[in-house]
Amino acid sequence: MTENSQTDQEDIKQSLPREEENELVKNCIDGNQVAWNKLVDIYGPRVYTAIRYFMRSYRESMPSEAKNVYQELFLDLCNDNFRKLKTYQGDGKFAKWLLTVARRRTLTYIRNALRYKRVPAKLKETEILDLGRPLFESGNAYDSSEARDAVLQALEKIDEKSRLLIVLFYFEDMSYEDIAKLLDISKTSITSLMRKAREEIEKILEE
Repeated sequence: MTENSQTDQEDIKQSLPREEENELVKNCIDGNQVAWNKLVDIYGPRVYTAIRYFMRSYRESMPSEAKNVYQELFLDLCNDNFRKLKTYQGDGKFAKWLLTVARRRTLTYIRNALRYKRVPAKLKETEILDLGRPLFESGNAYDSSEARDAVLQALEKIDEKSRLLIVLFYFEDMSYEDIAKLLDISKTSITSLMRKAREEIEKILEE
């Protein structure tokens, strides 16, 4: 069992019995403020802890980001007359369902945050975009600073998906496996997409 699944199981064990969970959710949907406060009191702390864990699993983050996701999640549950909360069918533990919602909300937040993240001002190495061989071969006319500037400019010109992959892999230090989980695509697809991204950059640099 993974650490993540162990965390989920521990949270589920600490929850109310299913019948009580279902009754609590029903009362929330019916507009019972006392029931809603109870739900937040019982599940809020463990959801926040889970969100922080999920975020650390995929990228370095700040506590404020976990708080943002936490607030967005509970607002989403009660918005539009509890439309999101109504999707819980009561055929499984509410705690498990809520943790799944929290994980998905966290991944959505991370995807959006990284999609609009600007590329850092400097690269650590000229080989930072190495996918098996240096981006700048020996004898290339670029010096170190020119190479960095050229790559940064190229990154701003490639398509959004390719740029996101580059940012995740080279600037967030995420593995292909983690990127695949985050973007909900296969690891094999990541390999081909990264190759495409590199080709786009090299084409721009050759212009």
